[in-house]
Amino acid sequence: MEPLPVCLAIVGLFILCGFFTVMSVSLDNISLSLLQKDTENPRCRSLLKLKENETAFLSVCRFWTTLLLLSAGAVGAAGFSHAGPLYAALIVLAAAFAGIVIVWLAPLRVALKNAEPIARALAPFMRAVHLVTSPAVAAAQWLARLLAVIGGVAPDEELSDITEEEIRLMVDIGSENGAIAPEEKEFIENIFEFDTMSAADVMTHRTDVAVLKLEDDPREWEKIVRDTGFSRFPVCGGKIDNIVGVVHARELYEFLYDGSGKAADITRPTWCRKPFRRTFFSAICRRRKTTWPSWPTNTGASAAL
Repeated sequence: MEPLPVCLAIVGLFILCGFFTVMSVSLDNISLSLLQKDTENPRCRSLLKLKENETAFLSVCRFWTTLLLLSAGAVGAAGFSHAGPLYAALIVLAAAFAGIVIVWLAPLRVALKNAEPIARALAPFMRAVHLVTSPAVAAAQWLARLLAVIGGVAPDEELSDITEEEIRLMVDIGSENGAIAPEEKEFIENIFEFDTMSAADVMTHRTDVAVLKLEDDPREWEKIVRDTGFSRFPVCGGKIDNIVGVVHARELYEFLYDGSGKAADITRPTWCRKPFRRTFFSAICRRRKTTWPSWPTNTGASAAL
């Protein structure tokens, strides 16, 4: 067999593989909200149906890609069966390079840049391929499940979700490539750190707390507010271990301006809890409309605020 027709046949099969790569990537990256806004369009309705069962359509694309790649290998083996070892090695390298470019890299770039127009244009063909190939893919999946059971693997066992380490790795790669800005990377990393922090990590130790004593004159409170510059202050009765509430600086100044009532009237209640995650701490504070929980020690004394 002449080398040129064989090469053309292999390249043609590679192009068909790339065609299925374009379809799978475009469907995966098209916006579902855009399709839902244009349900009167029959192409959008077809894409919505494929989106609802996207895993099955991706399996169809993989089925055809595998079949075409095996066909390309068979054509190459038949066409260059009489080639020498060196010549055959060069052909394999050239075919591998061409396959990576034609089957994966070029289609992937094209589909990512033009996901919506490509998906809309190919919607009827994608739907037809899915309907025609679904029985064969279903049979292959049934056989795979049977082999999994024979191998001692539960076929319905869910795959593990993506881990925090994998997300951090993707963020690092995106930051190195310039796809993620340094500020965005820092924001994402802070989210993970926030989730793993406990309330103790963000609380102020009792020795560093600026407190207001309930028995002091409110003018003394005003002096402490001016000196520290804080907006909220815990109020203790006698010792710091006896936290009775919290005072907002604004309410203190309103109290001093009115000149009536008792200082205890502007003291809001606080609450105590053992250590817990900061996310739960934030939710409880929002529910109770307070930002001053007290963390007691085993003896009942206040360890931090």
